[in-house]
Amino acid sequence: MGSVHKQIIVSILLLSLLFGFCSCSKSGKDETTTKRESDFKVSEFDKANDEDMKPYLSYVESCVKDYYKAVLADKSRLPNLPLPMSANLREYLKIKFDYETKLEKKNEKDKKYAGGAFNVFDYEIQDNRLVCIVVAEVNYRYSAEEAPIYMVEEVQVVIENPQSPTIIDWYVNDPESFDSLVRGEDLLLSESENLLINQDFEKIKEKAKDLIASIK
Repeated sequence: MGSVHKQIIVSILLLSLLFGFCSCSKSGKDETTTKRESDFKVSEFDKANDEDMKPYLSYVESCVKDYYKAVLADKSRLPNLPLPMSANLREYLKIKFDYETKLEKKNEKDKKYAGGAFNVFDYEIQDNRLVCIVVAEVNYRYSAEEAPIYMVEEVQVVIENPQSPTIIDWYVNDPESFDSLVRGEDLLLSESENLLINQDFEKIKEKAKDLIASIK
């Protein structure tokens, strides 16, 4: 009888530990989900106000910063950005990244990222997509002894799926930019016909391939 009693107690303890472990695991998962949802509460961009927009704009600014930092730091591949991307845009950005890092190596081998300011100065809602205009003031230097130099570019970033934001387009509004050379100048991504998803992606890749091959 004593032995049976001990077995029952051990079984209860094991079940308690197992239940506690499952509860902890579930709690951890819920906290992650809750955090994600606390960042992105908007179900439709059309219904959002300026306060609702803050998390989205902040993430877009971080994406642009991480991209420029990686290019100037001579990274070998596109960095992981704070927001996921559509499949076509990921491929497009990888090609764009290869072009820009190759160009940096050719023209200014010793250029180093030295910080910068990345701010969404305007945004627009178009077809329940968020079109952000980011001013990227990128600082770089050639050596620690020299004062930083900076360049300014206007980056358009488009995201959709408010509760699970995905970047679907990225365009630098400059006639000399990679985007302009392979897609045409002065595209306004708030006009839906100019979005990457509405263009012939295979033709864009062919132009990009030729452009990269032209860098000697």
